[in-house]
Parts: sequence; C-alpha cells; structure tokens
Amino acid sequence: MEPQTVNYRPKADIERVKALFSALNMSAFNKELVNLKYQTSKRLLITCIVLFTTLVLPHFVNAEGIKTSTNIDTTIDTAKFYLLGEEASPDYEHAYLILKKLAEQGDTEAMILLGVMYANGDYVKKSAYTAYSYFTKASEGNSVLGKTLRAACFMKGIGVQHDREKAIDILEEAASFEAQSEDAHWPHFILGVIQDYGYLDNDRNPVKANKTKAFNYYKAAALKGNASAYYSLGRLILSSKKPDKKKVTNLYYKAAKLGSKDAQYEIGRLFYKQSNNNENRKKGLEFLEKAANLAVIEAIYLYGLALNDTENSIYDPVKSYAWLFLVRYSFVLEEERKIVNAAEKKLLLLEEKMDSETIKLSKAIALSINVKIRNRLKYQKNSFVKDFFGIRKFNKSLAQRY
Repeated sequence: MEPQTVNYRPKADIERVKALFSALNMSAFNKELVNLKYQTSKRLLITCIVLFTTLVLPHFVNAEGIKTSTNIDTTIDTAKFYLLGEEASPDYEHAYLILKKLAEQGDTEAMILLGVMYANGDYVKKSAYTAYSYFTKASEGNSVLGKTLRAACFMKGIGVQHDREKAIDILEEAASFEAQSEDAHWPHFILGVIQDYGYLDNDRNPVKANKTKAFNYYKAAALKGNASAYYSLGRLILSSKKPDKKKVTNLYYKAAKLGSKDAQYEIGRLFYKQSNNNENRKKGLEFLEKAANLAVIEAIYLYGLALNDTENSIYDPVKSYAWLFLVRYSFVLEEERKIVNAAEKKLLLLEEKMDSETIKLSKAIALSINVKIRNRLKYQKNSFVKDFFGIRKFNKSLAQRY
C-alpha cells in the first residue's frame, strides 16, 4: 500500500494552529492542567492521611477519639489547675489526659473528677451513665466522696434508675465507714440535709423532716470539717425560739473561714454593715468578695455597692458596674428578682456618669468574671457535691432575724 502524500504548506498550517488556539483561548487547556494538579495533590493528601491514621494516631488517641499520650505533668493538683482555669481559660483537654492516666493507676479523686467532667460534658461527650460508672469505681476504691456521689446518682436518677432508699442506704454505710479522709464529712452532711428539709429528690412521698436528727448529723459533719455543716448548725439555732446569737456568729465565722459561701455572705454583711471598726469592715469586704466569687447573689450585689463607695479603699466605679451587671447572671430563684431590680436601678445611675466605652469595658469585665465563677462552681468540691444532690440554697429568710 502506497503511503499517502502530504502536501506540506507551512504558512497555511501555522495560521490554522493560531486560529485554533485563539478560538480555545487556552481556557480548556488551563482547566485541564489545574484539574490534573488538584487530583494529584488530592491523592497525595489522602495517602498521607491514611498513613498517619494507621501508623501514628493509634499511639495518641483512644477509642473515643480523645488523646491519651502526652508529656505533661501528671499530678492531681495540675489537673485541678487546668479544670478551674483561675489564671487562664480552663484547659479541659490537658485535665482529662492527666485524670485519665491517674484513674487508670487507681486514683479515686481522679475518677471522681472524670465523672464530673462526663456529667458536665466538658471536652468529653456528656454521659450520665459514664459519670455514674466513675463514681462507682471510686466508691469501690473505698472513697467516701465516691460513695456519696454514687448515692446522689440514685437519689436524682443520674445514669441509673432513681432509688431513694438505695441512696440513703449508701449514705448511711458511708457515714459509718471509718476512713481517715478529708471527705469523711460528706455523707453526714447530706443525711443532715435530708432530715432537715425532708427530701432531696422529686418523690411525691418525702421523708418527714426531723430537726433533731438533722442537728446531730450536722454536728458529726462539722466535727469532721464540713464548712456548710457549721453554717447549718448556726441556722438551726437561729430558727429556735430563743436563739443564742453569739453562738450563731461563732458558728458562721468558723463556717466562713472553712469556705462556706453562705456563711461568708452572712459574716461579710455583718462585719461590713454593722461595724464602725475599719478593720472589721475591711474583713467584711473580704468575706463578701469570696461569697460573690461563688455566685451568692446577695454578696454580688452588696460587693458591687461597696465598690462604688468612695469611703472604701476598694473604690472602683468600673468594677462596681461590672459586679452589679453580674447580678442578672446570678438570678436563680423568683425571690431574688427584687435584688436584680435594685441592681438595675443602680446601673442606670452609674451609666449617667460613664461614657459608652467605659460601660463596654465594665460589661466585658462582668462577662469574664461570670465565666470564672461558673467554672469554679462546676469543679470546686464544695459546690459540685451539693449540685449533684440539687442543694442550691439554704433558707435565707432566716437571715432577716440575724
């Protein structure tokens, strides 16, 4: 077969190629080139991800998708530092890593804090059952606080079916447990609250209140170092027909020193408002500040007012506005609405003397304080134990007589 003869016409061919490229405007060529580069990069990225997830990641991540290996300091105090976030924002990730490692080594306090993390859903997926499981593990490790929180789960139906009788049995067993522990007071205190108020669950058949039994449980808890028990003893004495106010003051003062926020407010108010002694007023302000930082709305309001008093060394109208603004975030009970209304009126008066930028600054300070307070309440032992049992407040109407 004869080969075809091609007539070579260079000028005509060049013109035709030019016309063709001009018609395409190179767009199709460019798109194809970009697409080729994208597909190549995509394949390379997928290959890297596969290699990383199969060869590297298993050494750092557990089945829940949470990191488990790190070189951070693994002490319970470091974990608490990360949880509370007092000097910076909370670092739940590092707290979890430390607590997980300690719990695996049998540390019951770490188990309890992990349970609280799962109950709150901080860094981990919120799970009442997992919280209950960790409290149970701590209980099995002879932790009195673990037993107490396990009882709370039965009392409130957290991760397990509600069973008040079971909860009370666990508390009574824990109260009789002779353990040299800083938490040995908790079952006594909770049993005292049950006898004081009649119940701690939503059962329609409440336990009949027994103030005498409550007093005895509170006394046992106080002797073991429970701050709220000292406050409760004082409150019960105050409710009697002929209260010994000097004894009440001593009990409240001891409770305040040990960290009872309710006692800190009462003593702070007493020293600040009813004393002409500068040292007592200063001490009163210190207690009020502590109570305010634990979300006692009355303390927040009174401390905010104190910050706007020019006679006080702590005078600071910007912070005064911040704390008074914070009152609205601490509103829980309907009976506290009058405090909110009073704070709003004070805010309006302060705004008349402040420019818009200063007001914005005060509100930013308030929001920052609020975040710290909320986190503090979640992970401070004296707060989260009560929270699991639903103990929000004591009867403050008695304070009117004090």
